[in-house]
Amino acid sequence: MNRFAVLALLAVGMTGAQAASTVALYEFNGNFDPASGVGSGASALVSVDPLAKGAFINDTVNGIARTVFRFDGAAFPSSDQGGLQFVNADLMSPNSYSIEAYFSFDAVSGWRRIIDTRDRTEDTGFYVLNGGLQLYPSNVGQGTFGANVYNHVILSFDGSTAVAYLDGIAQSTQSTDYYSLPASNVISLFLDNTVSVAPNEYSAGKIAWARFYDGALNADEALAAYRSAIDFEVPSPVPEPSTYALMLAGVAAVMLVVQRRRHTALS
Repeated sequence: MNRFAVLALLAVGMTGAQAASTVALYEFNGNFDPASGVGSGASALVSVDPLAKGAFINDTVNGIARTVFRFDGAAFPSSDQGGLQFVNADLMSPNSYSIEAYFSFDAVSGWRRIIDTRDRTEDTGFYVLNGGLQLYPSNVGQGTFGANVYNHVILSFDGSTAVAYLDGIAQSTQSTDYYSLPASNVISLFLDNTVSVAPNEYSAGKIAWARFYDGALNADEALAAYRSAIDFEVPSPVPEPSTYALMLAGVAAVMLVVQRRRHTALS
């Protein structure tokens, strides 16, 4: 089978797939507003900053100077932690969603909370553990999450399975319904629980962007999201399957025309 036929088959095969859709992208270019033209209906992120230490600062991300948000606070008491909150407002299914973030932690030793989906009431959740990702209490930390460097992380949940990705590669998987979103529709970034045990698993850090999806990203989509983020510094939306199909079909058509012209020229 030649390469043109392969491209055509890929184009046809991808049209029937289901894909997660972006509901909001946050670039932290001096405000907490969602990027225009990406998703619809999302509100600004809420900055939780009890010690008034958070700030937009200039930093270098992937070799490019840009504005990021510095979240800061004290690990204890937990009421002094600084982070962000996303109010879902029913944009994402509570049982099928994904969250992508490109951020750094000052410290990665022990547990450091990344995402909380339980209104900060429980210890179970998504963490960095000693430089790896952990969906506590499923397993030890996996992967290499460095301190004071930007790391690309995705949490994908389909209602029965949560998967944590680091740099596009699955590191931790947990069969659970724990990550279903609460009735409040509030998702906390970097803020640990305020009640239950161990409420001080917190690190300050910096975030370059965050993206929220309705639907669970699969392994291929998670890798594509990582490559998009790294290649273009600010992530472009992951194309819908139909978009991929049109792109592939277009490439196949152009290449076929070029091949025929070359064949005619040589005849």
